[in-house]
Amino acid sequence: MSRPSPSALSSALSVVLAALLALAATTAEPLVVAAAVGIAQLLVASAPGAPGPRRGSVPGPRFAPTVVAAVVASAVAVRPSLVVGQGDQVAGDIGRVQSGVFAGLLPAVALGLIVALVLQMIRRDPRTHLVRSVSLSVTLVVVAALASGWVSSVTATGGPDVVIICAASVAIGMIAWLVPIDRHLAAGIATVLGGVAGAVAALVLDGLPTPAFGVAVGATTAVLAVAGQVVGRHWAGDRFERPEGWCFAAACSLALAGPMVHLAGQLASAPLL
Repeated sequence: MSRPSPSALSSALSVVLAALLALAATTAEPLVVAAAVGIAQLLVASAPGAPGPRRGSVPGPRFAPTVVAAVVASAVAVRPSLVVGQGDQVAGDIGRVQSGVFAGLLPAVALGLIVALVLQMIRRDPRTHLVRSVSLSVTLVVVAALASGWVSSVTATGGPDVVIICAASVAIGMIAWLVPIDRHLAAGIATVLGGVAGAVAALVLDGLPTPAFGVAVGATTAVLAVAGQVVGRHWAGDRFERPEGWCFAAACSLALAGPMVHLAGQLASAPLL
């Protein structure tokens, strides 16, 4: 019996992560969804080093800055009041809103960058390719922070249904991506089936989101999930064959879909959708 290819394993893991997010969304508890998202964020933090100009990967801190950013972004998504400023100034208006917010992205990236720079300064090695190393660390920080969009969406009006619709679209899109055909054709099929899955999920849930909403959001989310697979594979390079490589690609599918899931949560109550 032949061993599954890394591409198949990565797509299958994306399906599992999406199913876990859908299951977490049924509780309508942001903390539960944040825990599910945290698994994907940990996989992002464990990403292999990107290939360097020569053989080997670019050295530098990746795990700690990414985890810090992930925690901050998800924490603000769960409790928007964390961004309330002294004297209820500008940030207070963000913290008091009732629907989900994505306000944790910038502070998460900022803190992740600070941690990355501090860890770079205390490195004992020659610190070769310093600029590239910092850039790669910040890229992982941003990817992990984007995943918090799933958490912010569940706190919005109709949010749990939106998360389930998006998760279903990602899962079906990734199943289509598994088919060993031309990648452009597979991406197109994943997009179409993602839209169909979104519409079917909206009909089954029979909540605030309509089938038209499900089609639009589902197709877009599926495209972003496919993009995550492509980005993750190119990042890992020849390390894609290793578990940390294909696991990173699987997590990227969920992370890159995060902003769309957040936006869908905000648009769910729009009259035309």
